[in-house]
Amino acid sequence: MAKLISLLAMLMLFGYVGAQEIIFERYEEGTDFWVIVPYNSISFKKNADRVSYQLAVEIRDSRKKLAASFGQTLDLPRRDWLRDTAIPVKFTAKLEPGKYDATL
Repeated sequence: MAKLISLLAMLMLFGYVGAQEIIFERYEEGTDFWVIVPYNSISFKKNADRVSYQLAVEIRDSRKKLAASFGQTLDLPRRDWLRDTAIPVKFTAKLEPGKYDATL
């Protein structure tokens, strides 16, 4: 339980970058990660109807060794009804119990 709490603390510590959040759920078969990107933090060029963002997440163990990485392109439309919402992005990784750092 203490290892799970330390994992949560480290992920929350590094999950504040750019107002994103990282939420995780740990299961026997792996750990699900949800990166929550606030729609209001998305910047659109003038008169652009869509925007593409590259989301990259790296998770490193206490020895700074890469434990998991994830990348995805977010292609988002400009819509007024999406204001004050969030875009969830999910990925799964197999991690051993321990202490990890997440970088967005």
